[in-house]
Amino acid sequence: MRQQRSAVERWQTPAGGGWTAWFARLIHGLLWGVIGLAAVLFLGLCAAAYGLRGSWVQGWLDERVPAEVGRLTFGRLSYLPGRGVTIETLALHDKAGKLLVGCSRADVGLRLFCWGGWNKRLKQVTVWDLFVAQLEYDPNREPERTPLPPELRRPLPDFAALPIPDMPELPLRLVRPDVLEIRLDEVIGSIAMEAATHRVYFRNLRGRIDEDGQWAEAEVLLDFLDASAKATIRGFIYQQRLNGIYRALNFPIIQAYSDLFTLRQPAWGDCSFTVGFDKYRNLFNLRVDIAARAGDYCGVPFDEAEATIRCRGIWDAVTTVEPIIAWRDGKIVAQGSLRFDCPADTFTFSAHGIGLQPRECFDLVHEPFTELIPEVTGTQPPEVVVTGSLPLLSEQTPGKIRLDGRFRFEQGCEAFGVPFKYLSSEVEMEQGSLSFQNLCAELGEAGKVTGRASLAIPESAAYADLDLALLLEKVPLNELLLAAGRVSETPVDSQVDGALTLACRLDETLYTSLSSRFNLSINGGLITRLPLFAGLTNLLAEYIPGVSSLTDTSHVKLAGTADAGLFTIPDFSLTGDLLAIEGNVFYNLPQDQLFAEVMAGNFKRDSVMGTLTRWVTLPVNRFLWKIRVTGPISDPQWHIVTFVGNLWEKVTGDE
Repeated sequence: MRQQRSAVERWQTPAGGGWTAWFARLIHGLLWGVIGLAAVLFLGLCAAAYGLRGSWVQGWLDERVPAEVGRLTFGRLSYLPGRGVTIETLALHDKAGKLLVGCSRADVGLRLFCWGGWNKRLKQVTVWDLFVAQLEYDPNREPERTPLPPELRRPLPDFAALPIPDMPELPLRLVRPDVLEIRLDEVIGSIAMEAATHRVYFRNLRGRIDEDGQWAEAEVLLDFLDASAKATIRGFIYQQRLNGIYRALNFPIIQAYSDLFTLRQPAWGDCSFTVGFDKYRNLFNLRVDIAARAGDYCGVPFDEAEATIRCRGIWDAVTTVEPIIAWRDGKIVAQGSLRFDCPADTFTFSAHGIGLQPRECFDLVHEPFTELIPEVTGTQPPEVVVTGSLPLLSEQTPGKIRLDGRFRFEQGCEAFGVPFKYLSSEVEMEQGSLSFQNLCAELGEAGKVTGRASLAIPESAAYADLDLALLLEKVPLNELLLAAGRVSETPVDSQVDGALTLACRLDETLYTSLSSRFNLSINGGLITRLPLFAGLTNLLAEYIPGVSSLTDTSHVKLAGTADAGLFTIPDFSLTGDLLAIEGNVFYNLPQDQLFAEVMAGNFKRDSVMGTLTRWVTLPVNRFLWKIRVTGPISDPQWHIVTFVGNLWEKVTGDE
């Protein structure tokens, strides 16, 4: 009976000592199992901590990464419970071995106690020292103007072959990234991937730009099936950090004009763009709203400036910068626009300045021949309007530049050292000729100058031919002397009326190339006190007592021509209350030599002073006054050349 126990009984009472022995053996087995499992886990953690060398799986990586994309490598892949998965020295090289993308370390955080796939276990990705290649750039290279034929183009990588997994939104942190020369201290955000669409999303990116805590925000979409990237960026921009983007997009022209800016503070920008990975696809669209403080453009300073930049295309790029608004002292001083049209090889500009000097307006639109424009400065900035175009890609020779504009100094200005009460002109440049039409200037009490001027600039731009035509009305002689670089020690209160034309070459041949026609009259004032007539006054003082102290209000007539710097004045006359001379005058401007033979006639018979002094000059008046003038115009010598005059000089010399 006892020998025929059921199987249940045999199971409930193990052989060899009862249930206590069985339990002891069970505990012993579990203990060894735990120890074994712990040992395996410990050895696994040690192996994970030591890591997997990249060289061990390099062949597997080469099979899964398309050769057109590059060669993906890493130094070591390891795991620590507190840190997660760590990938060291992750890098992507091109076929030539150049580093395209790399980082010193990438930490992938994991949730250990989470039931689900690996993508649900991901906690955070941290990338240290991310580097996106700074493209090599030769500033002297000739940029490609047209696309290469298909057989010469580099093949586009098969982005559809990239193993893009499904991954929900994962927190992302970049430490000290350097992306196309844009260097940030830290970037935080999230990354997500879609296997079906082959898209990678970077959302809510916020980057700390500098130690002052300036931040920038961004959203980026990488569409590998469409081979394009879309991004929106908003925040502070450091100008020097944009060069890498210009090089990556093969925009040396935009970079050249960007370098004309000098910003002393980061600018605020709101940017959105779409760009294709294959530049031959010509997919590029850009819009930037930018605001800058404390800087200058082409040497023109501003307190604040803002502009909207739009660009489309790579090979047939058309870029507009409009509107451009600049402030000084809280007021708008200039507005304008720029247009870079690569297919048309044209740079078009316009500017409206209401607080800039004329030279600044021409500098603002990058006019290459501003040094040929006379320096004009006003106590109050003028109104300046200028539009035009010039070559964008080819040589900017004078014949290819078009210009149209006007300026007006309502509050007066100074030009050529002469103060003007009012100055205005229209400006035009066409076929290498820079002209100032409808020129109008007011100076002195009632002086006025009207006319035109033009500068013909050859293709070499080594010189310019000046052509000038002016009409003068009551213009102060002192102001004309000042413009000519000559200042009379004794101010001459005289006014000039008449007309003149002048042509010359503005180079070392200026004097020898000068030609002119003029018909001028000078009225009133103390003309005889000019240095030119000092010798005459001294000469007359020897024969007429007290003549040097007499006040002589005079009238001068100058009518003649000039050719190759040689002035001929066949109709020169100077008449006054006490003196009247007339004759032929010749002046060699290149050698600064004056030659004239003039006759001194009776003093004005109908004048009071002429009547009172006629008895003094009566003995010598008919025979004495033929006078020769020679020497430099600033100090000529006056000699009496009549027979009686020579005799008189000998007699007085003997005495």
